[in-house]
Amino acid sequence: MEISLSSDNEQFLKSQISAGIYKTISEAVNAAINIIIAETAVSQKRIDKFNKEIEIGIEAEIGRAH
Repeated sequence: MEISLSSDNEQFLKSQISAGIYKTISEAVNAAINIIIAETAVSQKRIDKFNKEIEIGIEAEIGRAH
């Protein structure tokens, strides 16, 4: 797979490698993708929780209407 990075992103990744945080650009990119995956999962869990709270509220309102 081949990817293109903006010059700013490439410089950032190279600085991370120089600092010893990552060994290669591939390792740094994989770490970034793992962060995105984790954040997406957390966001989906928050959305699911919010939707459940809405559902509970709607059911409570329906119960009061009867």
